Amino acid sequence: MTAVIPGMMVFAGCQEVPQEQIENTIAIVDSLELKGANVFAPESFQKLRDSLNNTIAQVEMEKAKFLEDYTSEIKQLEGVASFAEEVNLETAEKKEEVRNEVLTTVEEVRSLLEENNQMILQVSQSSNVMNLNNDLESLNQEQMELDSTLSETAELLSQGELQLSKERAVLARDKAVTLNNVIKEKYGAKVMIQ
Repeated sequence: MTAVIPGMMVFAGCQEVPQEQIENTIAIVDSLELKGANVFAPESFQKLRDSLNNTIAQVEMEKAKFLEDYTSEIKQLEGVASFAEEVNLETAEKKEEVRNEVLTTVEEVRSLLEENNQMILQVSQSSNVMNLNNDLESLNQEQMELDSTLSETAELLSQGELQLSKERAVLARDKAVTLNNVIKEKYGAKVMIQ
């Protein structure tokens, strides 16, 4: 009762390459790279990229077969797209974390600048300290440079340059701590921290 026609088997066994789905998935992964996933979620992004490349390689192997069946590869592409959503969330969370780190570090630097300014003022008003004009000018200059660095950091942060703003904020904090320690060591007896 059942007749098998060879041409029918070939027709029924061949599937079209899921090119549109491949291109869409590639676009999703590429857009994550533009969002910084390779920087903020590097391990997950690399796994995502590897999964995509592996799936594309499997599609290429399937193309070489006489009877093409892309069912497995289509499911893998769907899995890659799903994993991309997770990587996107991880990236957004990490970016927010870095943003908060920058803001916290900037506040630390501002507090140190304020403390340094108070100590510099106390040193300058001390009647026991003579010939400090050069030292005080140098300290004030360093304070102004730190303030300028904080402005640059805020500008970078507003432009979405999170990594660079984090680097600047950390450098500013380190310099402010060093300056704070120098003032305390050099003029410790002449300053009272409130």
